[in-house]
Amino acid sequence: LMKTLDDELKLCKEFAGLVSTKLGFMQTDGKSKEAEDAEAESNLAQLQADVVKCEAACSEAKVILKAATAAVSNLEAEHSMLIARVPQLEAEKKAHAGKRDFKAASKASKEIKDASARLKECEEELVGEAADKKKAAEEELKKLTEELEKTRKVAEEEEKVAGIARMHDLAKQIEQLVATKREMCGDTSSNQNTVKGVGAFVLEG
Repeated sequence: LMKTLDDELKLCKEFAGLVSTKLGFMQTDGKSKEAEDAEAESNLAQLQADVVKCEAACSEAKVILKAATAAVSNLEAEHSMLIARVPQLEAEKKAHAGKRDFKAASKASKEIKDASARLKECEEELVGEAADKKKAAEEELKKLTEELEKTRKVAEEEEKVAGIARMHDLAKQIEQLVATKREMCGDTSSNQNTVKGVGAFVLEG
C-alpha cells in the first residue's frame, strides 16, 4: 500500500511539472504566435472592411445609374410626345385661321414655337449631357463592380488561409496533448480512479 501511495505521489509531482513544462510550452508557443495572429486578424479585418466599402460604392453607383437612365427615359418619352403634338398644333392653327379665329390661331402658333424649341432641347440632351451622364454612370459601375470582385476574392483567399492556419495550430495542439497523454498515462482509462486516470481525464478534456 505504501509503495502504491509513493507511486501515486510521484505521478502527482510529474503531472504538476507537466503543467509548467509540456503544457506550459504549448502556452508559451501560443503566445509567441500571438503577434502574428493579431497582425493576420488585423489584415483580414481591413480586407473585409474594404469589401464593405466597395459594396457601398457599388450601391451608390447603381443609384446614380438608375437616375441617369430614368432621365434619358423621361427625355425620350417627352420627345415622342412632342413629335406627335407639333402636327396636332399645326392642324389646330390651320383650322382656327380658316375660321378667322386669329386669337386661337396665334395661341396655337406660340405653342408650336415652344414645342419645337423644347423638342430641339430634348434632342440635344439625348445625344449630349443626358447620354454622357448615363454612359459615365455605366462605366463607373462597371469599374467599381470589377474592383469589388477583386477585393472580395482577395478577402476570401485570406479567410481561407487564416482558417487553414487555425486548423493546423489546433491539430498541432491536439497532437501534443495526445503524445503527452500517451507518455504520462499510457493506456490508462480516464474512468479509472487513479492519478493516471485523472491525468488522462484532464488531458482528454
